[in-house]
Amino acid sequence: MKSLVFVSGPSGSGKTTLLRMITSNRLPQQGTVLLPPHLRVVHVSSVPAFVKSMGLYANLVFGVVPSPDYPIYANQTRVLKILERLKLHQSWVWQSTLEDSADAVPQLSAEEELADGEEEPEGQLAIEDMPDTPIPSEEAWYNRMSRSEAKRLHLARAFIASPEVLVLHSPLSDLDKELAQDLAVLLREFVEERGIEMDPKTKHRRRRRTVFFSEKHSKELEEMADFTCALGDPLDIKLTARDKSREAGASWWGCSGP
Repeated sequence: MKSLVFVSGPSGSGKTTLLRMITSNRLPQQGTVLLPPHLRVVHVSSVPAFVKSMGLYANLVFGVVPSPDYPIYANQTRVLKILERLKLHQSWVWQSTLEDSADAVPQLSAEEELADGEEEPEGQLAIEDMPDTPIPSEEAWYNRMSRSEAKRLHLARAFIASPEVLVLHSPLSDLDKELAQDLAVLLREFVEERGIEMDPKTKHRRRRRTVFFSEKHSKELEEMADFTCALGDPLDIKLTARDKSREAGASWWGCSGP
């Protein structure tokens, strides 16, 4: 079941706890949380984190383990398109990603690259085609990031991995209004298209995507989401659906008080 689930509520209402239970980072004191073992679940915290011993590109494709699907998810062209969608194509991030990518992608056979019926990735983009924004060699990439850039790179990594279940803590915070709106559109697209910047011809072969994300209460987000789980007092947890006919279908994950 594809769904965009908005978890809202004031500070201290339990949004973080609920999302941690979905990703098994925290066990409930009562009851059980069950997730189908065949679904990949990616948790994106509100605080960006990176592996400083690795290059920027390697960080972006981190977790997309080398496999027949590696070129589909982590090829340079798709990574750069996702960065562009997050408005990172006019900064130093773009060229740094290009410079790092040549050594980060494993060399696989043609048979592996065409596995699962996906088309071969488009040609690599050359550094000379990009804006001339050289990076000072004495300054590490992780020291150059602004708070907004770090947040968007953190989110780009999740979109690149393209899990079946994506759990996001406050993804719109620390972003200006325009960037927050762009990201909201990407979350909707991620659910509807079963991934970002994926081949539309293979959409029917990909599993459905579900996104859980937390933010402060917002009428706009409530109208965008398929379901809203509003937290308040522990005895006052309310589930609503944008399409009322779908409320009964939410029982697979549920949202109720003790």
